[in-house]
Parts: sequence; structure tokens; C-alpha cells
Amino acid sequence: MSTPSANGAASLEERLNDPQTTKALHRILDRLDAIEDAVDGLATAVDQAPQAANMVTDMVDDGYRTAEAHGVDLDERMHLALQLTERLTAPKTVETLTRLMNRMDDVDRLIDLADQAPQAANMLVDMFDDAYRAAEASGHDPELVLRRTAEALSELSAFVGSDEFTALKDSGILDPQAVSVVGKAGDALADCRRECGDEPPQVGLWGLFKALRDPDTRRALGFLTSFGKHFGRKLQS
Repeated sequence: MSTPSANGAASLEERLNDPQTTKALHRILDRLDAIEDAVDGLATAVDQAPQAANMVTDMVDDGYRTAEAHGVDLDERMHLALQLTERLTAPKTVETLTRLMNRMDDVDRLIDLADQAPQAANMLVDMFDDAYRAAEASGHDPELVLRRTAEALSELSAFVGSDEFTALKDSGILDPQAVSVVGKAGDALADCRRECGDEPPQVGLWGLFKALRDPDTRRALGFLTSFGKHFGRKLQS
């Protein structure tokens, strides 16, 4: 029976004599120089690692101090950057950005409009200046017109918010039929003013009888009679 040491030696010898082991050893021996260079490079890198780490640390410190000298708080910036990253990666933000990316053509058009806005504003200013000078040349005071327009808008705003406006809105004065009658009355007043001038003619009793023969006058009297009837009924209610 072989001893353990003898068995171990025999096993090692068998493995060394194995063709696969021999082939592997030859490959290692053929690349021994490359392996040695790699080991030397790794050793050099390990030796220089502390110095490189110190150099990187010094660069970071210099950058930090430079930022502080310019009033930049890097800690705060990093905190804000983390907050921004959190908001940008939120599902709602991602959904919104996705919709925005899908409508980039519309965004481009808006950007074009924004680029043209100063030119359009200048054109409007020129048009306003031309209108202002034309109004002055016609003898009008644009500033007075603007001031009175502002006053009228202020009074109108106050009136719209008043109880009187609510009562007017709820009344029948704004009914289309009533508005039509008021419009016709206004036209009649204007025609009468043009016909009579500053001195209306005087009409006596005989003149009234003659006027009753006119169909338009009888139509107006009929309307006034009907109006008196309905108005009296409203006064009673």
C-alpha cells in the first residue's frame, strides 16, 4: 500500500504530466512577461492611489472654496438639485412632459409668436401714435376722451354692481319689445326735432281736431291709450 505522501506525489506528478496541464503551463509561461507587467502596473496603481485620492480631494476642496467665494452654496444647490430630480421624476410631471413633447409643433409656434411679440408691440405703438396725431389734427383731445371713457367705465362698473341695476335687469324695460318701442320713440324725437327746430309750431283746439284726421296721429293716440290701460293695471298691482 502506498503512503499518503507517495500518493500525493504521484497525484501531482500525474497532473503535471497531463497534456492539458502541460498546455496550460506553456500558455502561462508564454505570457509571463505580460502578467509581470500587469502585476507591476497594479502595484504602481496601488502605491499611487493615496496620492491620487489626495489630489482629487484637493481639487474638490478648491472647487468648493471657489464656489463659496462667488456666493454659491453647493450644499444648498445639491439639495435643490435633489428636489428638482424628485419633482421631474414624479409620475404627474412625467405625464405632463410627455404630453408637452407630443405637442412640440404647437410649442414651436408659441415660441415663434413670442419672438414676434416685440415687433407686433412696436407696430401697435406706431398705430396708436398715428391715431393720436390724427385725432389732434382733427381738433380732438385724445387725453380728454380717454379720461372721460375711464370715468364712464368706472361709473358703469359701479352701476352694474348696484341694486338699481338689479331692479332694471329684472324689469321689463330690457324686453326686446320694449327696447324696440324705445328705439322708435327716439327716432320720432329726432325727426320731430329736425322738423320743428327750436320753435315748435303752436297748435290750438282746431289744430288738434285736424291732427286727429291724420292716420299716424290716430295710431299714436291708440298706442298711448293702450299704454295707459296697461300702465294703470301695473300701478294697481
